[in-house]
Amino acid sequence: MDRYRPQVISYLNRKRESKSKSNGLGLTFFPLSIRVDGFGIVNPPLFPRGYVVHVARIDAALDAAALRHRQVVIKSLVLDNPVIHLMSDPDGPWNFENPQASSSQKIFPLEPIASVQIKRGEVTASNLFAVGCSRPSVV
Repeated sequence: MDRYRPQVISYLNRKRESKSKSNGLGLTFFPLSIRVDGFGIVNPPLFPRGYVVHVARIDAALDAAALRHRQVVIKSLVLDNPVIHLMSDPDGPWNFENPQASSSQKIFPLEPIASVQIKRGEVTASNLFAVGCSRPSVV
């Protein structure tokens, strides 16, 4: 499964038009799921260095019937120890927004995910001042 990691990262980079990283991919058969270790999405250039999101481990449960038809349908996600840093620029955009991203639904269409579980997560939100400093907000 890990041999597909460059393709997955390339897809995510095109989708978000920013850098993504992963330390490894794995596949389990019982239950049928994809494991992603050390996943992160880097802040866009407008924002300070760092990650929008960094997750120690993601387990994505797959729909076996859809796979038989060459479709990837994620039934549920478990995010283990995610750290999410949301930032707003003084002009309004957020670090997770990507209005210029090209549509890639034909490559890897994603359906709504029925269940997302977060274990030991951390979320911060902040507004950047014009001078580049940030002020955390309570979430």
